[in-house]
Amino acid sequence: MDMHTDIRYVKGIGEKRAKQLQKLGIVDVESLLRHFPRAYQDRRPKPLCEIEDGEIAACILTVGTEPHMATLKRGLNLIKFNVFDGAYNCTVTFFNQPYVKDVFRRGAIYRFYGKFKKMGRSYALTSPIFDTVIPGKEEYLQDLYAVYPLTEGITQNVLRKAVGEVLSLAYSSGLLDFADTVSEKIREKYNIEPIKDAYYGIHSPKSEIELEAAKKAFIFEELYVFAAGVAISRQKRRKKDVLPFSDVDMKPFFDKLPFEFTSAQKRAFDEIYNDMVNGKHPMNRLLSGDVGSGKTAPAAAGAYVALKNGYAVCIMAPTEILARQHFLDLSPLFESLGYRCELLIGALSAAQKRKIKDEVASGEVRLIIGTHALLSDNFDVPNLGLVITDEQHRFGVDQRSQLQKKAEKCHSLIMSATPIPRTLALIMFGETEQSVIDKLPPSRQSVDTFLVDETYRERLNGFIRKQVNEGHQVYIVCPTIEENKSDEEEGRLLPMDKISMLDMPVRPLKAAVEYAKTLKEDVFPDINIEFLHGKMKSREKEEIMGRFVQGETKVLVSTTVIEVGVNVPNATLMIVENAEFFGLSQLHQLRGRVGRGNHKSYCVLVSDTQNEESRRRLDIMCKNHDGYAIAKEDLDLRGPGDFFKGQGDGVRQHGKLDFKMASMAHDVKLLSDAFAAANETIKDDPKLEAAENAILAQKIQDADFTA
Repeated sequence: MDMHTDIRYVKGIGEKRAKQLQKLGIVDVESLLRHFPRAYQDRRPKPLCEIEDGEIAACILTVGTEPHMATLKRGLNLIKFNVFDGAYNCTVTFFNQPYVKDVFRRGAIYRFYGKFKKMGRSYALTSPIFDTVIPGKEEYLQDLYAVYPLTEGITQNVLRKAVGEVLSLAYSSGLLDFADTVSEKIREKYNIEPIKDAYYGIHSPKSEIELEAAKKAFIFEELYVFAAGVAISRQKRRKKDVLPFSDVDMKPFFDKLPFEFTSAQKRAFDEIYNDMVNGKHPMNRLLSGDVGSGKTAPAAAGAYVALKNGYAVCIMAPTEILARQHFLDLSPLFESLGYRCELLIGALSAAQKRKIKDEVASGEVRLIIGTHALLSDNFDVPNLGLVITDEQHRFGVDQRSQLQKKAEKCHSLIMSATPIPRTLALIMFGETEQSVIDKLPPSRQSVDTFLVDETYRERLNGFIRKQVNEGHQVYIVCPTIEENKSDEEEGRLLPMDKISMLDMPVRPLKAAVEYAKTLKEDVFPDINIEFLHGKMKSREKEEIMGRFVQGETKVLVSTTVIEVGVNVPNATLMIVENAEFFGLSQLHQLRGRVGRGNHKSYCVLVSDTQNEESRRRLDIMCKNHDGYAIAKEDLDLRGPGDFFKGQGDGVRQHGKLDFKMASMAHDVKLLSDAFAAANETIKDDPKLEAAENAILAQKIQDADFTA
């Protein structure tokens, strides 16, 4: 057996289960070991007297009576006996498991794990999991049991046994080659344990300390590969010939604008201009700014520089609605400057697309705005000098790879509405330089933000009606799409991203589909309400959002799919349900959907949480409107995980490199260490030719850092 052994040949799997495991991406031994737990079942024992009615818990109990078996109707049998812990007793019952009658003996001690029913000073427990306890050696019991993502036909026990079989073989026979991606020198310097120990610690941890060490190893490994790939990609990019750009008189452009640049916009444009005109390698710059800070204007100025130098410009947006918005904003400006602009989106007819492509091919049109339609193989842009991508992380991996190839020799500018602390910019966007617009235009008004609990529901519904009656529109954001109908009882879980208990809701999580139905049928039957979520087909999402933009829909109930979206100046109220389940940066993005017009706007955060840290975060939102200050608070409180969460493949993946662990990171120093270590490695071995870097080189090659 080695890391590439087909999963069929692992004991207990076989042909049928192997096909089922393929749905989880498990095809061989390595992908089995890289199928990381999503949480851990906590079987650390509690005294019986501390267990609440209905609680799923573990307790060490002594058998007080011999098991008694009785036969029920239809041939079923029941085994029952008593166990105790001090002055408290518990009745244990097993149905149709006759073998347990010979397992338990009076006076023997076991750890029982299951759902306890409390009856006064006594308890009842049905069909629990049990382990034999040797007095004085309780510490040898495993406390944390991995809980894996599953698929139909595959249970937790199947995965636990398969992983256990592989790890047992690895340690007993040494057959598996747990070769480290990270060299021994780097591991020792940054205190990273060998990957062999990390595999055991992630799947079968003896303690939280062991689990944390294992997580650290895998997170570091992923970021180390990513950082090294970024460094090599940067080297290659900087060796490419830069397109010749000359100085441009920007006065005609600025004279056409109905406003003056803020100091932050001027600074950002100066950096873009310097890259394009004086740079020694093609520009690869991230332009990030707060919601409403005016990122499009400096980007448009950069487009003017490219057009004046005789080059073509492509501006690409992730949705047709956003592409149309850019077209409506920019087309009149550039037409007045003598440059025709065209919009290329999927909704156009074949004849319309063909006409635009012919005009671009002939050079008649040199400014093209569109969606992924710009990436099609039969669409070539002669003399392409600048590619501007809005919210690039919302494109798929393959789309970004196609874009990168089209823009291989030209300048690249990425716009992002997420205020990103500089410490995370490199991680999230690779080898880009960063320009920050950290000042809002004078016309941009702040959004009054309030934190309320469920007792305000009636008043909140009244406020929604007031906004609609005044001719305005309302967003309502829910944390989930549909109610969770799973009845799987996992017991007390330790989440993978933090070794702490989850901030459990006092009330059920609001789900967009069900809540929209409730509002339409029971609360506002006279108001046009629709719901929107990310699992809808693109065309359906575009149509729903289009009706909201046009003002047909008055209340839009949604998940965070609207976090970064189009400009709806008439939307004046943002309500976020179960607000404690969102990060600060995400809440700030949601708040930015309103306050975009001339009307006073509001954001209401609804939460019943009693968790002090959660309330502190929500209070920060109410008192602060600076996106970068909020992002810094978010980074300090929650770590970088919140910046990754919900951002799609653009953050979690780079090419074919899938971040399974790094998106859950909560240690900025670890991220910094991974990049520092990678830079050390590339400096010492620029081509990764040393034997100790062979696996690193292979992983970078497999990850395809052209994407």
